[in-house]
Amino acid sequence: MMEKLLVVDDELHIRTTIEAVLGSSDLQVLTAADPVEAERLMAEENPQIVLLDIRIGTASGLQLFSALRRRNPRVLVIFITGHGSAETAIETMKLGAFDYLLKPLDLDRLQASVEQARQTCRQMYAPAALGMLASDDVGSDRLIGNGPGMQSICRMIGRVAPQDVNVLILGESGSGKDLIARAIYQHSRRSQTAFVRVNCSAFSEVLLESELFGHEPGAFAGAEHRRIGRLEQCHGGTLYLEDVADLPKSAQAKLLRFLQDGEVQRLGGLELLKVDVRILASSSRNLEHLLGEGEFRQD
Repeated sequence: MMEKLLVVDDELHIRTTIEAVLGSSDLQVLTAADPVEAERLMAEENPQIVLLDIRIGTASGLQLFSALRRRNPRVLVIFITGHGSAETAIETMKLGAFDYLLKPLDLDRLQASVEQARQTCRQMYAPAALGMLASDDVGSDRLIGNGPGMQSICRMIGRVAPQDVNVLILGESGSGKDLIARAIYQHSRRSQTAFVRVNCSAFSEVLLESELFGHEPGAFAGAEHRRIGRLEQCHGGTLYLEDVADLPKSAQAKLLRFLQDGEVQRLGGLELLKVDVRILASSSRNLEHLLGEGEFRQD
């Protein structure tokens, strides 16, 4: 599927630069200089990702953001903002924006943010089909089998998906935990909101906490700007924690606070932020063994 990205900015050089940097054979970049053109392209082209300036001439990007989300609740919006309006952009994260970028644009940061959004889109839109593989379906995103075991899994997915409860998925590597998580999301009441995946084994302890909870400037070496964590970013949606057994104890404690109170605190910050996120988690490790060794919190 050709992915589409819409750039909404009244500055021509911003639009042309982004189009030149991001345009490729598998990503179509559309551009709009004003909200009217943006809404037309949104209706006609249905882009999955939008890069949106907070100020579009005299128009408000925040109002356009609300209109775009009403049209497509799953659209991922990355805000572009001048230094003076960074706080406004941060507030929009609580409303469901995917990310924000400061002007002048850091092109590496731009590419990384858009690639992250594209990966999220693939998780959100790729169907997690359940059932028996046909002979020509090898390698497709399907859970294989129609025996009693698979029927039991389908029944469990059907039971837990509509309930707004957190879910832990256990199984060996390659057993289809990711597909089960995606199936739960796609059959849930949050299926029209964000689905964000974090691999807990892919980060160091500090970077994982920053990834999940965000950080304030100066929270650790190299933390020059405020970062919005995945939990804030996923407000209203579903966060999938892959390899949750690899969470360090400090992150486990913070995650427990969120699970109990629905609150997160950025690294180096004092403010407790209310966040509405459903957690799906998976692990291929023996959690009972980890509990016995004191590597994983019992609560």
